[in-house]
Amino acid sequence: MVQQNNLNAALKVVSAFIESLMSSEMLSSEDRRFDLYFWHAGEGTLFLSAEEAQQYRDCLRALLEAVSSSEQISPPSVERVFQNAIFAALDIRNQRTPEFKARLEQALQELRQSLIAPPQTFRVYHCVNGLAPEGLPSTVGNVDFVVFDDRQLDKFREAAAKHAVDEEQRELRRQLLEELSQEKDLADHVVAVVTVAAIEGGAAELLATRELRLVIDVINFYSDLIPYNHAHLSLPGDADAARVVIPKLVVDGSQRGGFSVHNTLRGRLGELSLPKLWELDSRRNLGFSRVAKLLGGRRNDLEERIIAAIQWAGRATAEIRKETAFLLYAIALESIVLSDNYRTELTYRLRVRTAHLLADGIDSRRDLFSKLGKLYEIRSEIVHNGRYQVTDADLSLLRSITKAALIRICTGTEFLSMRSGKELGKWFQDRVLE
Repeated sequence: MVQQNNLNAALKVVSAFIESLMSSEMLSSEDRRFDLYFWHAGEGTLFLSAEEAQQYRDCLRALLEAVSSSEQISPPSVERVFQNAIFAALDIRNQRTPEFKARLEQALQELRQSLIAPPQTFRVYHCVNGLAPEGLPSTVGNVDFVVFDDRQLDKFREAAAKHAVDEEQRELRRQLLEELSQEKDLADHVVAVVTVAAIEGGAAELLATRELRLVIDVINFYSDLIPYNHAHLSLPGDADAARVVIPKLVVDGSQRGGFSVHNTLRGRLGELSLPKLWELDSRRNLGFSRVAKLLGGRRNDLEERIIAAIQWAGRATAEIRKETAFLLYAIALESIVLSDNYRTELTYRLRVRTAHLLADGIDSRRDLFSKLGKLYEIRSEIVHNGRYQVTDADLSLLRSITKAALIRICTGTEFLSMRSGKELGKWFQDRVLE
């Protein structure tokens, strides 16, 4: 919800700012230095001095703070309607009523209505790379994965015909549908469909993309647990599979100098099958079904922390650079094992807690405690000098520990009734004191 008191205060600041612009000489002066300008078709161009630009940014910040709790209108849209109000009130091209006070009042009223408009339901379609079409449609959390075919295109046709529009709008919709039907990158491609509530399309896209990335990261967390799977999901524009050619020229001053050409494939080697993931989870109880359920509903404090940790680990799973993946796995482990936010002796407590979480018996715990100590020496090297090169063995060890810890907390019966990070912290404390 928009904070009405904050919005009223912000609109007063906006009103004062526009009045100051109207009383200044900005519309007639040609020799002033300008810090900011913006242009709207049919309205002209508005140039602001450094002082006026700062006032503009202050107004925009106040408007953004007033709608910050909503998330149903995007910052670019807030700025757009703010600029519309400025142009409408100033009326640079003398297209409206001559009374400035009347123009200003109407502009502020339209700005208010734009910011507090009731949300609409948007269905956002987004291409997804790396997901096999077999077994679709399938739903994970709030995301429906489907193949974009004539059945999906028919939904756009139905929406276009649902409301009565004028001839110009009808022709525009016809052209958009024609372009959509001929889009080669979309035809028979796997897409994610996310339904969100928003005031305008920009916010709908941001909300849908955020929800989709969360689901993709969760699926990627499990991707390397599927036997013979060499794929993960990504969105267009993300780092994707590519063949890399690396030529090497040897110049050593001897008669045996030479060269070689090395080819390698970076990224996924195939497509991930959701049916295989569901089947694997039902057979081995990896927690995917529980996590998918959490994605689609309200979550308590501990569940939010579980999802966040899995998301970090999911990003690590899809990451090509070993050092970055190593740090992401470390963040994931820390965020769940240290979820009570008690910040003293972090590394020591993490090692002790993880040992109690995953190992039975004093010898096994000592071994895991020691391994984690060495892994966190590597983490420190990466963070503090950025030059440490992670080996496959070290990355694999931290990966297995992190994923085992998260799956244990997702599936262990003793954790299912917990609602907060403090409860999990108390469980760890009890294990240490036994």
